[in-house]
Amino acid sequence: MCLVVMSECFPWSVPLAMLPMEKPTAVVLNLKGIDQSHVGEWEAALESLQSALRVNSLLVEAYFNAALILYQLDRHQEARQHFQ
Repeated sequence: MCLVVMSECFPWSVPLAMLPMEKPTAVVLNLKGIDQSHVGEWEAALESLQSALRVNSLLVEAYFNAALILYQLDRHQEARQHFQ
C-alpha cells in the first residue's frame, strides 16, 4: 500500500538532486544539468550530466537524470543503459 501511495505522489520522471559530499563538482554539474533540462536545453543538460559522471562515476543521480534526458531526445537504447 505504501508503494502505491508513494508512486502517486512522486512521478518517476522527476530529476534527482544530491547534497554535496565527497566530490562537490559532480554534484554541481548534476544540478546544472537539472536546471538546463527545466528550460529545455536537452543537449547542454546531457553534457553537464556526462561531465558529472566523468568526475564521479558512482553518482547514481546523474545516471538517472542522463537517462531522462536521453529518453527525451528519443535515444531510448542509451537511456535504458543509463537506467540500468
